[in-house]
Amino acid sequence: MQHPEAWANFLMDWFVKILPFSPVALLQLTAYLDMALGILLLLNLFTPYVGIIGALHMIAILISSGVTDITIRDVAIAGACFALFLETKDKSIFKKYLK
Repeated sequence: MQHPEAWANFLMDWFVKILPFSPVALLQLTAYLDMALGILLLLNLFTPYVGIIGALHMIAILISSGVTDITIRDVAIAGACFALFLETKDKSIFKKYLK
């Protein structure tokens, strides 16, 4: 990721204060997570898990960054990830809960 310090400005002040490490380190970790999820999607591996992890990751981004000029993009990505989870999950694991 190029220039993670520029993206750190999107983080809310209260969130930066509770981080146990620098915002730049968090963004670098986020970049690695995004790449790993993307590779798993390309390889069609663990797709339901990638979907739900991606949705939760995007929700965490929405909470930590607040309403900005890219919020609608993040909401759309979270929705797409959750839809991916719903379409690829093993429906049998939910049969007993969805009677």
